[in-house]
Amino acid sequence: MSWHRSKALNIPYNIYFIMQPPYSPEVNPTEHLWDEIRGKYLHNRTFNSLQETIDKVCFGLNDLSSKPNYIKSMTFFPHFNIVY
Repeated sequence: MSWHRSKALNIPYNIYFIMQPPYSPEVNPTEHLWDEIRGKYLHNRTFNSLQETIDKVCFGLNDLSSKPNYIKSMTFFPHFNIVY
């Protein structure tokens, strides 16, 4: 049973629900990007300041943004391609 229920909820015609387990980070595209940044840009590193950490994360994000096909391969799931 779900805690979030409403009999008065009007769902727009272009919104479709996809049933997922309650905890499912593997189907969250953002989690895949963060795994990539942690693994390639932050792995086994220590930083001397918060700014140094931010700079490294920004470098990773900028590097990834220059590879749109790579990002798509990590984040594009078949159920995102549903068009009615």
